[in-house]
Amino acid sequence: MRGVVYLGPGNIKVQEVAEAKVKSRKVLVEFRAGSICGTDLHLYRGDWKIKKGRIIGHDAWGVREDTGERVVMLPLTWCGKCYFCLRGLPHLCNRVLYYGLTKGGFFAERVALRERNMIPLPNSVSDEEAAVMEPVALALHTLDMLEPKADDFATIVGQGPIGLLLLQVAKLKGCSTIVVDKEAYRLKVAEKLGADFCINAGEESVAKRVLEITGRGSDVVVEAAGTPKTV
Repeated sequence: MRGVVYLGPGNIKVQEVAEAKVKSRKVLVEFRAGSICGTDLHLYRGDWKIKKGRIIGHDAWGVREDTGERVVMLPLTWCGKCYFCLRGLPHLCNRVLYYGLTKGGFFAERVALRERNMIPLPNSVSDEEAAVMEPVALALHTLDMLEPKADDFATIVGQGPIGLLLLQVAKLKGCSTIVVDKEAYRLKVAEKLGADFCINAGEESVAKRVLEITGRGSDVVVEAAGTPKTV
């Protein structure tokens, strides 16, 4: 079968890889679609290092070969027994592994997964939407943790794919939304998606403008640009 393989910085190729093996209560999932994460770009640029020859990809969905059901692939493994797992925090597991980073990823024709790594997709979710379920989960989890109240000011710094998802979830939470970016086209997309205020960081002081809008500062701020300067 074919897979998308990391061969070093600037060198990621589609090539023949070993066939996925079904063992230890695993099920074969036929890959259908995935999205390229900023993490994948870091690997390509050489910012982060992983083992050469590893299949990449951790945002994906596919079809179970045993039942034909559409499923999102959950990109981590966990022990189920440690302090964090027993408290519903498997991503903090002492033995956690991440598909596409610390173990082989999802960008291959077939992937062998356990039942707990497959989340059924309702028919209301399109094939294209299914490819970004993991980033959507990130946005939902972030705003759930921050617990903004209705009419709180939420400022989202960066309006790339993650920032735009965070904007939409903040709107669903009832927040007054302020978005920040340096790219005018991204701010236009944010405006179409319902952003209440758009700030171009290349043209004006973000802190000064946020104070003008809110009168006190933002209740919630999320950094979604992923650069040292914005942090």
